[in-house]
Amino acid sequence: MCTTEEEYENIISSVNVKEVEITESAKNLIQAIKDVKVYSCKSLRNTLYANGYKQDHNVINDYDIGLIENMVKHFLDLIESPKNPLNSTILERSAAVQTSIVITNQLFLAVNDIVELGWLEREYFGTNKTKWDGVLFKTGDHKVSPGFVEFSGGVNDATTPEKERRDAKKLYSMMIDVMNRYPVNVKKQIFCIRK
Repeated sequence: MCTTEEEYENIISSVNVKEVEITESAKNLIQAIKDVKVYSCKSLRNTLYANGYKQDHNVINDYDIGLIENMVKHFLDLIESPKNPLNSTILERSAAVQTSIVITNQLFLAVNDIVELGWLEREYFGTNKTKWDGVLFKTGDHKVSPGFVEFSGGVNDATTPEKERRDAKKLYSMMIDVMNRYPVNVKKQIFCIRK
């Protein structure tokens, strides 16, 4: 909770980040997908193969088109699978394994020499052994954790609003506790992504 106008302004300015410029290859692939006349798995897959998957792909320089290629293919594969898990009831962690974890791993793939991701029942010493669905660590130094992940709800499940509130409270209160442990002269920022 913000206690001063200055804290509020700091939060607002910190979340007003610059838009990331994507490569021409990624822009072209996005446009090709937008231009598909009939959205079917077959036409999307054909567009993906015709406009993506460069021969000289570099995981770092081409991270954006790699993300698009891999996510489109992943979700098309799920949709076309004999029992599409996105059309059935799957609980929180099973849903995360099929969706959130895949996406987050792909987002951080090009910087995995800097940020290491730990999934499912991970602990961070700075949160008093609280178990997290995911923790982002500085690679090589697990005493530095720039991020925590707490899943809330699955696909077509009956997650209650109360459980969602508890999960959000856990995430926010622990983030604030970690921030409050740092000296006042250390610049602090919190970013939270919720679905």
